[in-house]
Amino acid sequence: MKRKSATLKALFLGLLWIAAPAWAEAPASITAEPPVVAVGDIHGDLSALVTILGGQGLIDAEGNWKGGSSQLVFVGDLNDRGPDTRYIMDYVMDLEKQAQAAGGKIQTLLGNHEVMVASGDVRYVAPEELKPFEGFQPMGVTSVALKRMRQAHRNSIANNEIAAKVSMHEEKCLEMRRKGLADCEPLRKSELEPRVIPDEEIKPYAGIGAAMIGNSPYAKWLRGRQAITKVGDTLFVHAGISEDFLKTNANELNKMVANWVKYHQGVGPRPKKHTSWVLEEQGPLWDRQLAMGKLPEETLDAVLKAYGAKRLVIGHTVQTRGIMLRYDGKVILIDTGNSAVYNGPLSALEIRGEQLRGKYFPRPDGPAALRDQLIARYNLEKTMTPALKSVPQLSPPCR
Repeated sequence: MKRKSATLKALFLGLLWIAAPAWAEAPASITAEPPVVAVGDIHGDLSALVTILGGQGLIDAEGNWKGGSSQLVFVGDLNDRGPDTRYIMDYVMDLEKQAQAAGGKIQTLLGNHEVMVASGDVRYVAPEELKPFEGFQPMGVTSVALKRMRQAHRNSIANNEIAAKVSMHEEKCLEMRRKGLADCEPLRKSELEPRVIPDEEIKPYAGIGAAMIGNSPYAKWLRGRQAITKVGDTLFVHAGISEDFLKTNANELNKMVANWVKYHQGVGPRPKKHTSWVLEEQGPLWDRQLAMGKLPEETLDAVLKAYGAKRLVIGHTVQTRGIMLRYDGKVILIDTGNSAVYNGPLSALEIRGEQLRGKYFPRPDGPAALRDQLIARYNLEKTMTPALKSVPQLSPPCR
């Protein structure tokens, strides 16, 4: 009964947040100073990003940092699904430096989609996302790593086709049962065999693949990002937590994730198998137990106590009605579908003094003017970047 009551209360509070014109408070207190702003998954939508940051007063009309000593936390998944991934990475990397120079701080956590692309999983890469990476050449990449990346591209394309076929078959069977017809036959084994993907089908992914591995600026930035961080009494992670978090600590967790990213990028050895959980279903980048209200509250409390936090902020699981609370306000879900792919409410969570507030911003009718300005700026810079030139590959390597 307690669980049901907590879930209903969370839903009610979340709806109140949406109804509020600009601000709404959650019943929580924090000790974090200066102000902290958390932004959910952006998924390749630069217009959404600059609209949120501008509305929050963190950037000026030219996109420069004006947040002073404010702290900004992105909870991951800047990439995939939308067209602007490369420009978003360029922009956030620049903004991190500007914020640091002004006495502020930006922490950009890893999401599952960053690691997916770094490991060659291109299932959710939008076709428009590829063009800005065209011509990007490998930088400090071993031939083994390149071969592994290309094979991963083939595998993800083939496996995605099988998954789509299975999904369509299940929908067909469900419809037949609804109509009272005889149950449909299962797919034949031959229908579940992955197709051999020819070279020409993976060629469009060569640029984005090269950018995410080796020693490119993007690859270095990705493996330098954390999977979990704490600001004041608030813990931030992309997707969620599990009992496994009680077996480690934040530093070790971040190190394990970084080691796997390095391996997939071809710049590190394969980590020990027992650490692979950090990239799996119950790891920080994928786990949905909290978002679904299925994690025992005692486990949540134990993890919060072990990590010295009062609450946890997560993204990953879309909440198109707005920022939502779970577990009596101890868990805050901030992925509101910011990307135009989801067309959810543009939002940010502001932590100021002893208040947590959800803020919402009107979505632009078309691409934001600042978005086009930033793209023009970075396109001009790319005409002079060495990343577009051929860089010698390292000789084979670490396995």
